[in-house]
Amino acid sequence: MTYFEKWKQKQIISDSVKRYQHFDSPVDLRKVKHCTKVLHEIKNIRSHQFLPFIKIVKKKIKFTLAKDTGNKVRTVKPRGIMYASHLDSHIYSYYNFILYSKYEQFLFKKGIEDKVIAYRRVENRTSGKGKSNIDFAKDVFEYIDELGECTVVTQDITSFFDNLNHKLLKKYLMDVLRVSFLPDDWQKIFHSLTRYRYVDHKDDFIKKRLKSKIQKEPNVPIYKHLKGIFKENKKDIGIPQGSPMSGLLANIYLAYFDCWINKKYPDVFYRRYSDDILFVCKKTMDMSVFMKEINQKISEYKIEIQPKKTYVTKFCMIARELCVCEVMHGNKIVGRDYLDYLGFEFDGTNVRFRKSTIQKFNVRERNRILRKVKQFDPEENKGKNKITKKNKIGSKISFNRDEYYNRSIESFGSISLVSQRKQMYKNKRKIKRKEKNK
Repeated sequence: MTYFEKWKQKQIISDSVKRYQHFDSPVDLRKVKHCTKVLHEIKNIRSHQFLPFIKIVKKKIKFTLAKDTGNKVRTVKPRGIMYASHLDSHIYSYYNFILYSKYEQFLFKKGIEDKVIAYRRVENRTSGKGKSNIDFAKDVFEYIDELGECTVVTQDITSFFDNLNHKLLKKYLMDVLRVSFLPDDWQKIFHSLTRYRYVDHKDDFIKKRLKSKIQKEPNVPIYKHLKGIFKENKKDIGIPQGSPMSGLLANIYLAYFDCWINKKYPDVFYRRYSDDILFVCKKTMDMSVFMKEINQKISEYKIEIQPKKTYVTKFCMIARELCVCEVMHGNKIVGRDYLDYLGFEFDGTNVRFRKSTIQKFNVRERNRILRKVKQFDPEENKGKNKITKKNKIGSKISFNRDEYYNRSIESFGSISLVSQRKQMYKNKRKIKRKEKNK
């Protein structure tokens, strides 16, 4: 069986046809015509014209308590996600499939297969399924509980995808592929992801109705339609976050850093979830020297640690119970009595959902209920010939969320998680009653 056949089989089994908005139409690999087209473009990759990515800015809303007033402050963090065209996405996915097997070989050869946990399938030995963030967080909390008194460092890399150095990335990519120079097809892929072009979704794609204009004049080259509209990354840094290859390339970029940590500090429990880094150190370790060496080493990769997201959490034994005795943020002690990791909070005894998880649940449920009320409000539907049939808006999302909460409770067996879930659904009922009574 060829690489293409293996990849195609995997895609058909795992993925449904993606129907997001783009310049081209969705590609269904179950159809012979579509499959032949993808294969033809892969075989003739050197002459393939990659379409611009469509950039969608997603806003991450966070609520924090103001230090002076104690009131909740709403902050919005924008994050640009790039979507490749349907055909390009399949091409990237195919090359990602080839690269993934090479990268896995690299990890096992270096003995760091358990250190990198994002954008990979790490098997759960008990269930045989792939691990999720629940399993990864559980591994860390169980190790801390077993070790006892220790110091945990959590760090985040500043704008990781936007700052990947192209020259270094190319070098590490060649090392993983075990080649002295990039073949023409890989060079074409690499160039499309480093000198990438993109169009803003709301500002250009929607407002200027680009897809309809292109469909009206199919014989005109697409870049003539997009003249003066598309933007290009002309810097020597950055790859588009959101492409099927970006996550794996980001992992490859720090592969030698992972090797260095494993060799230099074999007694340190190290995990890297893309740009989120965690170290669990014995209490005897000199943390100032350790932190200095980490920062110096990471700077060799032309990236830096974000000081605002660096926390040093000290666990100690009080009355024969493991608990958090101090959390340092820079040179200051913060009023936090837990370790925050992959969506969970751990205080040495109990595991809780992160506060932002509960906030998101409340906001999403409120918005979902408001949409339902608006959809079936007679005043809103006044003048319409046909009122849309009642459907379960967000039901699939709600189901997935419920499953996530249940799996978390089952995995950790924490009473705190159970009480948090009860409170979330209590809030949900309150929101429903409030909106109905309006």
